[in-house]
This record gives sequence, C-alpha cells and structure tokens, in this order.
Amino acid sequence: MDQVLAHMMLASYPEKAWEDILPNLQSLGLHPNSLQAIANHLQAPQPLGALLDQLNRDFAVLTLSRCDTIAQLDGQVSAAETKVLEAISEKFDLDLNTLKARLSTTDSALNQK
Repeated sequence: MDQVLAHMMLASYPEKAWEDILPNLQSLGLHPNSLQAIANHLQAPQPLGALLDQLNRDFAVLTLSRCDTIAQLDGQVSAAETKVLEAISEKFDLDLNTLKARLSTTDSALNQK
C-alpha cells in the first residue's frame, strides 16, 4: 500500500522535495513506518501495475481512499493523479464516488456516537 501511495505522491508533487511533501502526509495521520516506506519508494518506485497485482482487495479500498485524499489536498486533481486513481479503481472494480459516499456515511455515524 505504501508503495502505491508513493506513486500518488509522485503524481501529486512531481517537483517537490520530500521535506516539502512530508507535512501533507503527516496531516493524514499515516504511521511513521508508512512515511519511511513512502520516502524509500519515491527514489525508485516499482511499476504501478505490478504493485496493484500484489495488493489485497481489502487494502485496495483503503489505498484508493488515501490516494484520493492526497489528490484532493491542493483542491485540484491532476491528470497524473487521475491516472493513479483510475488504475486502482479499474484493477479492483471500485467506484470512487460510491466509496466516498460510504466513507461519508460511516464518518457521520461515528461522529454521532
């Protein structure tokens, strides 16, 4: 999952250094081990298709959600970000809009408790 997130970071911040990207990732509450793995994979990412072949469907839902959150951080989704989101969606037959609706419903239910 972290390696896929590295692809999203490259798509989202193609011209930025890790030090500039890190605060955005930290704001998402990612575990320090995940942050380190992402940093390591930014230097020499494996092909996205190969990574998706290794990704478990249960993790694909979370990965797609996190990638979408990263893509939305600056208020606009670039073509490169869309490509990563579509690759995950297509590989696992996931609809991002349906996923967002489910997460929104779950978040609302949790906030009411």
